[in-house]
Amino acid sequence: MNLLSVSTTHTPSVPSYNGVMPPLLRTLRKTLFLLALLLAVALVPLAALSVWLTYDNANLAKALELAAREILHRDLAIGTLREARLGETTYLVAENVSLANPDWAELPNLASSAYLELEIDIPSLWQAGPVLIHSLVMERVELNLLAPSDQPSSWNFWPDRENKPADDSSPFPVIFSSGRVDSGLVRYIDPDRDVAVNIDKLRIGQESSSDQVNLQFSGLANEYPLSVRGNAGPFRSLFTGRNLGIDLDIKLGKLELRASGNATDLARLQGLAMDITADAPQSGPLLELLGLSQIRDGPLSFKGKVSPEGNGLALDAAGHLGEFDLQVKGSAKRPRQLDGVNAAFSIKGPSLAEAGAMFKLSDLPDIPYRAEGTLARNGSLLEISRGQVE
Repeated sequence: MNLLSVSTTHTPSVPSYNGVMPPLLRTLRKTLFLLALLLAVALVPLAALSVWLTYDNANLAKALELAAREILHRDLAIGTLREARLGETTYLVAENVSLANPDWAELPNLASSAYLELEIDIPSLWQAGPVLIHSLVMERVELNLLAPSDQPSSWNFWPDRENKPADDSSPFPVIFSSGRVDSGLVRYIDPDRDVAVNIDKLRIGQESSSDQVNLQFSGLANEYPLSVRGNAGPFRSLFTGRNLGIDLDIKLGKLELRASGNATDLARLQGLAMDITADAPQSGPLLELLGLSQIRDGPLSFKGKVSPEGNGLALDAAGHLGEFDLQVKGSAKRPRQLDGVNAAFSIKGPSLAEAGAMFKLSDLPDIPYRAEGTLARNGSLLEISRGQVE
């Protein structure tokens, strides 16, 4: 029995070339053949390279070290590469990893970690916007950030390149979905400051229920207890800085700093509404970290409120540091450029020399001062009017 029967009554005509192929088709055929041949020739070394890299993690470690030297002009050392999965999302587990400082630095390494576990989105490294790190785990970390007056900062890998305008599509250059650091030391040294932050615990995690990214930190800053707790979200807003909420609590010694608010566009400082408060029975620890030890100690209190005003911002702030007092109320039409500013201010204190030190102004007389008035800036024009100085 025939299960399938096909009958045809018409056979389409096929052009016959009588063994002669038109020139266009001959060219196309030769071109495709050459492309296939070139592809095969290219794939052979690529396939061999892939096998060489993945067959032994030591081979991949060497390749990563060579790439870092070519790109960053620094020595990368990988003691042991335990695990590696390469792809659009790359996963690495390594031990005893270090990245060297420049030759002039007294401290040999810019960064080092006894244990490193990293899962990173590779396309985010060259695409516009922040670098996305899905997961980061580090143990026994050391980070040495050096900024001498006669050399480029130690984290500047290309000091001879022209500075390009920063990408303002996101306020955060790196975004973590999950992160953990157990024990570490971060140093920052410049002509005015020598700050050492000992990390006891650092945790970054995304909460699925609230779509927020949480931050928890505990440690010491120049031997003063330091703790940080905060959250920001929703998570997708971290990429753009739009419709973003932030809540942050910092404690340094007996200093308590709190900031909370939200922004329509944080990168451009648009639609920003935020409340900031700071209180401490003494300001010494903060002044030391800021490199302002020449300013006398005293109680610190500050309260500020930022709110939207058109496409700009309005500011209302008042505070005192010991006997130094500051009050300012005004607005800025272009806050990122500190332009279109119109504000009333009142300042007073026991030493003009100490007040000038806050702004790196030297050779001012050590006398009491008091001033009030209005300040306006539009472009290159700066006006101070209705001023009264005592």
